[in-house]
Amino acid sequence: MKLRGAIKQSDLVAITAFSLLFPILELTTRGLYWQRVEGWLDNGSYIEIANVIRFGGPTAEQHFWGLPAVIALLERLFSVSGYAAIIAVSLAGSIVATFLVYRLYGAAVTAAFIILSPEWVRLSILGGSEPLFMALLLCAWLLFRRDQALLAVTVASLASIVRPLGVIAVCAFGLVLLMRWELRRLAIVIGCSALIALGYFAWVRHTSGDPFINFKLYTSVDWPSGNPVSFPFVRLITSFIRISRDGYWTRLVQPLFCLMLVSLSIFFAPKHAFAVIRRFPAELTFVIGYLCFIVCWNYNDLARFLPRLTIPIYPFLLFSVQDRLPTNPYLLWLLVIISALIASVDLVGFKAVLGFGLHN
Repeated sequence: MKLRGAIKQSDLVAITAFSLLFPILELTTRGLYWQRVEGWLDNGSYIEIANVIRFGGPTAEQHFWGLPAVIALLERLFSVSGYAAIIAVSLAGSIVATFLVYRLYGAAVTAAFIILSPEWVRLSILGGSEPLFMALLLCAWLLFRRDQALLAVTVASLASIVRPLGVIAVCAFGLVLLMRWELRRLAIVIGCSALIALGYFAWVRHTSGDPFINFKLYTSVDWPSGNPVSFPFVRLITSFIRISRDGYWTRLVQPLFCLMLVSLSIFFAPKHAFAVIRRFPAELTFVIGYLCFIVCWNYNDLARFLPRLTIPIYPFLLFSVQDRLPTNPYLLWLLVIISALIASVDLVGFKAVLGFGLHN
């Protein structure tokens, strides 16, 4: 199976730089960048948790503490604001993750990942837990491929305290070691991941007074019935219906495109299935487990956040259909420009970027 595309490294660097800089310039030239950062998704929540980490006290935010811990560390070391810290982490994580996608899956997959996921670009330049999570997750894949299972599980466990679904990667590593009947290594990695989990809960208890505050807040905020899962596709379908009823059809475009991309990747993936299973069983196990959780997730806004939620599995899905990915430089740059415009439109509006609006 061919891992490297025909795309030059210099072209890939240029594509990455252009994709990140174009929406940044769109925002900064209008004086909107830091205003957008402050109101972007969960940034305020992460910074509030970072303050709890630094100064103690209770919190009403459900997010796990991995990213806020890094924000708090940067605030302390460099005396920067929380928003500057989260941008530094997100940009650095994005660049590292892009490099790791290239090392793991090749240039064609890396270019397609950047082009087909404007949400990844927005999270990279405005802040989010995904860039740090992806950097750790992809690093774990690389370590496991190099037969460094203990280090891989350690890094994946750290990814799990950034985004809890990282635990699926830990389970994938354990399952592969069990299938190989490497029981001694399995026992060691189970002990390592359990130690990190216990350390995390002890830290949260010491700081906030409740070791399970994350799960309790998720239950009260995001899970309507108190359970994280429901019947498959129920929340996905009902959340798409809810978006369609709000009168803004443009909000359906990216979730539907994401759903189509994932579906097509799964449809065409069997062509390389046996080679993938043989060479990358842990990564395939993670993708299957992650997809099963997503379609069963009991979250009211599942469709709205689908482009964000599917980012961790995009590189592997694109790798499974790599022979269908474009490598012609002219076509790539056309797609890069379109993708950068889409990323910018979502931040400053159609009229500001393209000169016309879609809603009265």
